[in-house]
Amino acid sequence: MNRLLTVRSCFLEQFFTMKTVGQLLKEKRLEKDISLELVEQETKIRKKFLKYIEDDAFHLLPDQTYAQGFIKNYAEYLGLNSRTIMAFFRRQTRVSSKPSTAIVPKGFIDESIVSPRYVVTPAKAIMIVLISIAGIFLLYFGYQYYISRNPPAVVLESPQEGMVTSGKRVEVIGKTDTDATVMINGIGALVRSDGRFFDQVAVFPGENTITITATSRYGKSTVVSRTVIVKEDQEQQ
Repeated sequence: MNRLLTVRSCFLEQFFTMKTVGQLLKEKRLEKDISLELVEQETKIRKKFLKYIEDDAFHLLPDQTYAQGFIKNYAEYLGLNSRTIMAFFRRQTRVSSKPSTAIVPKGFIDESIVSPRYVVTPAKAIMIVLISIAGIFLLYFGYQYYISRNPPAVVLESPQEGMVTSGKRVEVIGKTDTDATVMINGIGALVRSDGRFFDQVAVFPGENTITITATSRYGKSTVVSRTVIVKEDQEQQ
């Protein structure tokens, strides 16, 4: 008896794996020469849902509970073994454990897209925040270490090297780091919040050297020099 059941089970397994639930139901309905309209009338299952089932478009059915009920009732109406049909239906589809979610046939969507790869728990959220804070501190101290090891940058816009003038004063305009102090020929110059500085330096006939020294708060200095040539006024001569 057990051997007979095993043979019968293997036969059914082979038979059902060759066809889908929708194909089995549709073939049985056509074999009995029953229209979808008649099935709808007698089972109270809407025709469009019957068509979805026969087309294996289970994802178009309202949800899991309706899908299982429709298929079970349809199979019993056609005289098929509903337990066998339902077992094959479960193998053919991926059914969500939530009763209100829809049925999605295998292969209908890419599982790599819908499968959650990373779930943020409260512990993980706290860890992310702590790592972010640590990263900010590392960046800040790294920047402070960098500027402590390097002298401030100085960009001198005026005067140009070798400038020739006949005036008595020369404008010194430039830009440096915002936390640097600037000395022009040994005299302090005001540095604005954006790092720009400006001053006027007295010059005398002949060759003049203007020296700009920018010093960071860590004591690192950058020195820039410019040579300015002042021509004597001919009228004075």
